[in-house]
Amino acid sequence: MLLAEAPPALLVPILVIAAPLGFVAIWSGVCLLLGLVSGWGGLARRFRTRGSAPAGAEGGLFARIGLIAYRGVLGVGRADDGLDLRVMLLFRPGHPPLRIPWSEIRVEGERSLFGFGKVTRLRLGAGGPLLNLPSATWERVRPRG
Repeated sequence: MLLAEAPPALLVPILVIAAPLGFVAIWSGVCLLLGLVSGWGGLARRFRTRGSAPAGAEGGLFARIGLIAYRGVLGVGRADDGLDLRVMLLFRPGHPPLRIPWSEIRVEGERSLFGFGKVTRLRLGAGGPLLNLPSATWERVRPRG
């Protein structure tokens, strides 16, 4: 039965169900696409973690991975075995939690953000995307020693 042929009494329930499902499908599709474009998907194939976030992890950070700016939705933490990256639950489709081993992170320098502070450029994995992380955050989470 086509929507145009549905009796008027059925249109409201169909729309009440279809509209939220459509929104969730579009939202999830956009999140998946952003995960692919940023390089998160490739990182997830190598560094996906099922463990919990490390104690003291910072959330709500502004950072850039590849071409995508993660504005206030990225969580970063330091674990003994690597850098923990997580995206807020609402933006999680296509962005499973990551734990990048310290041996797979290469610092590629620091740059200024036009008077808004400094960011440290980190190469995540061999040939992986660049993570531009606020330098103050990197100083708190970088490996010690």
